[in-house]
Amino acid sequence: MQERSKTDEVILITGGNRGIGLALTEQLSARGAQVIVACREASSELQALVSDPERAVRVISGVD
Repeated sequence: MQERSKTDEVILITGGNRGIGLALTEQLSARGAQVIVACREASSELQALVSDPERAVRVISGVD
């Protein structure tokens, strides 16, 4: 399998602030994917991933 650069893969995860969604965010961002997480409110664990300069994690949150 060919190794991908950090900009090749963009993944959207809904409900990624805890549980399975958070675990997927951790694993996918660790392998270099850009991960966009949609959730109502970002958990402290998710914020830690966003703050990590080695990961490309972005959060879209809020309820209208």
